[in-house]
Amino acid sequence: MISNRLYYAANHLKNILLFLFFFSYSLHAFSQFETDKDVLFKQRIQSLNPDLSLPYQSFIKDYITKHISSEKAETEKALSLFFYYKSYIKEELKKHELPESLQYLPLALTHMRLQHKGAYHTAGVWNLPVFVALKYGLIVNDCIDERMDVEKSTQAALKYLKELYYLYGNFWDVIIAYAEGPSGFNATQIRFKNTVANPWDLYYSGLLKNKEIIPNYISYAYIAEYYELYTLKIYDYKPIQTSCIQLSKPTYFNDFFNLLTISADTFRLCNPCYVSNTLLPNININIPQNKMTVFETNKDSLYLKYEIKQIQQDSIKKEKIKKENEIKKITYTVRSGDYLGRIAYKYNVSVANIKKWNQLRSDKINIGQRLIIYKK
Repeated sequence: MISNRLYYAANHLKNILLFLFFFSYSLHAFSQFETDKDVLFKQRIQSLNPDLSLPYQSFIKDYITKHISSEKAETEKALSLFFYYKSYIKEELKKHELPESLQYLPLALTHMRLQHKGAYHTAGVWNLPVFVALKYGLIVNDCIDERMDVEKSTQAALKYLKELYYLYGNFWDVIIAYAEGPSGFNATQIRFKNTVANPWDLYYSGLLKNKEIIPNYISYAYIAEYYELYTLKIYDYKPIQTSCIQLSKPTYFNDFFNLLTISADTFRLCNPCYVSNTLLPNININIPQNKMTVFETNKDSLYLKYEIKQIQQDSIKKEKIKKENEIKKITYTVRSGDYLGRIAYKYNVSVANIKKWNQLRSDKINIGQRLIIYKK
């Protein structure tokens, strides 16, 4: 009886040990698979460009996965724009004697959003601050913002990057200083007493406001080179063919859109730099080439609509002012507890005027007495 119990207990223990062995083996095999994936990512990333070489961080896979799965549509659009402007950006980088690997910066900064507006009044695919844009010759005002023009903003951004290279001389220092601002980057360096071994030290320090630039840069550079492995579609980006016009008189957007039968989005694509809420005269405006005839034929009626609406608005404003200034005659019946000062305060008039309007010789008034008051 006892021997049977021992036999069953030993057999049960044996099964448990076998389960633990196979479970442990499975975990090891899975862990090895993950490590192999890391090695593959690492090898591909480090093969991109020596400038991008950093100690590998496994969480980079998460960024890549996010860009190619949950953000797939946005990534495809970003890559399509990137490849359209790639040759221009590379050529300009070469002219400015800057590393070719900087071509991925607009992807990492703004996902190549043409109408991007960021924090702290930055804008455009290069996420340029206002002071940088103005320093390097771009127009930024209430009507025109040339940071939205890819080619013009590229020129300004590369001049800025050239200056940062002169200050720091290191690829990743330049990237972080661009995203963080030189003053912010310098402050972080001071906190570290210039002992930072690599950008990941800064990333994990929590001192950078824009630390995501580091994993974003690496992940987008990787995707731009290996997008075909993930069946990402690159669309043939075709800017709208436009003709340039100048209005001789101001006009309203809605009237302009209705006349040309175009949408606000189409107008923005044709005029990325135009930021005013009104179409102003003597400023270059691009319209689709196939709308030129419609505009030339009907522009006088467009101006007339603006003038008519202005007359109507002016009339409404004048009527409003007239009503505001109109003197109203009020008949007030004196109640218990009333006295002239109280009534004057209520209607924002003077006691002297109340006495004048009602031919009162003294301040004495009686309950039930009617007083005439003139009020605007």
